[in-house]
Amino acid sequence: MIGGIIFSVGALGLISVAGLLMWEVRSGNRLFAGVRATCDTVVARVYRTLVFGEIPHTYRTSLVTYVRRGTHYLVIILISILRSVEQPLSRMSRRMRYSDRQRESGATRTPSSFLTDITPVQKKHSEKGEDSV
Repeated sequence: MIGGIIFSVGALGLISVAGLLMWEVRSGNRLFAGVRATCDTVVARVYRTLVFGEIPHTYRTSLVTYVRRGTHYLVIILISILRSVEQPLSRMSRRMRYSDRQRESGATRTPSSFLTDITPVQKKHSEKGEDSV
């Protein structure tokens, strides 16, 4: 359901952009010409900077520092989440193991009612060794 909504919104957006561009070509007017020209120059400058590496040294070192710090905090958060989940899961698995051992130590285990309902009744084979197939 959500995928259909996202697809519909995206398709509607693409159709509206295509319609707007066709209207601009036909009429010869460009909506928000100044803002769009500014955005085009900013995008070109960012592209040139990323492709040709025109980033100043101070920005590069500070970027590396921020990425390291962010990665460090992310690892700390993931470890704390793992620790918070580890203890309840280990308790649960221990409980499941002990309950299985107690069940196995019982004399005979009877199958559940669901299993007896879905399993067909098996006929005893005669002593002649007849094949069940």
